[in-house]
Amino acid sequence: MSRLLIVYQQGTCVPSGEIDALGDGYSSVSTIEIVPRRSPRGLLRRVVSNPAKTLHRKEIESRIRKEAGGDRTDILVYGDGLELDAVASVAEKDSGVRFIIRYSARRIEMNPHLGNAAGIIVDSDVVARRLSIAIPSLGHLVRSVHTGVIPSVGAVVPHSVSDKGVTFVSGFEPELSYRLVRSIAVARPSTRVEWLCHEGEMPDTVTGNPDNLSVGTYSNMSEVIASRPVDWIMMMKETPGCVPGPLLNALSFGIPVIAVASPSVSEVIDDDCGVLFGPNPQTEEFVRGMLPFLESDIRRDMLREGMRVRQQEMFDYRQVFPGFAAVARELFDRSR
Repeated sequence: MSRLLIVYQQGTCVPSGEIDALGDGYSSVSTIEIVPRRSPRGLLRRVVSNPAKTLHRKEIESRIRKEAGGDRTDILVYGDGLELDAVASVAEKDSGVRFIIRYSARRIEMNPHLGNAAGIIVDSDVVARRLSIAIPSLGHLVRSVHTGVIPSVGAVVPHSVSDKGVTFVSGFEPELSYRLVRSIAVARPSTRVEWLCHEGEMPDTVTGNPDNLSVGTYSNMSEVIASRPVDWIMMMKETPGCVPGPLLNALSFGIPVIAVASPSVSEVIDDDCGVLFGPNPQTEEFVRGMLPFLESDIRRDMLREGMRVRQQEMFDYRQVFPGFAAVARELFDRSR
């Protein structure tokens, strides 16, 4: 039997369910986590002409060859940086090595190694279509499989209208998100409004807040959602590529989203489970669109239920993980 090798860069989201489902068909499964070295100035060594980066890639290639051990090896590589460069180089020199790219970002079509892969599995139908159009010769290699989402069982109960409180957690564009949430606080002075953004991203414009608006930061979105009432997750940025990470968190915890209606978001979110706006919405438009949900528990509960249904319909890990494994095996088999 073939061996399975998982290669990814530190910090990359690697769903263990995908690996477990695919690994059942192999004699052994091993992983290589690549930790990028840093230059004296703290910058990642990513420039192709940089000798230090070239040496690092050779070290990675050496480790991959050692793990492959001269046997027939299938490699699942998450990402398109140093990890893909090294895997593609090994596969080019060893006919027993085949690799599939598991990728979600928006600029995948820029990578020169795509044509050498046994397959490319993206997490969005939008990305799959765009990639097939951008590079028609790769159309037969591209598949779309959503990332499996495991529903959380320990989320804190969100606010109700009678609580006179509402909490927004921002995933993208903190300055725009803050401006919009501030407009809610101004429009509803009797409501306690809380807004959280990722640490290190607090806008300079956060000054002179209304008395009913509090702001704060978080380091991990999943942890903050699990530890306190969160009513909305905001994604006020166009995301033409992958399904955004904050959306996966929202699906896991059953929290409605407020988002810009970009293709990858609209693929998942509609009026049944979220509130969509055009790019850079004005504060008046935002308040008008949000007030019906801030004034009715029934409306908010319907969106939360809609989010749970969407998770089950499109991202149920019990279906998605085996489905991913079946697609990966089909692509590897075709390349033999």
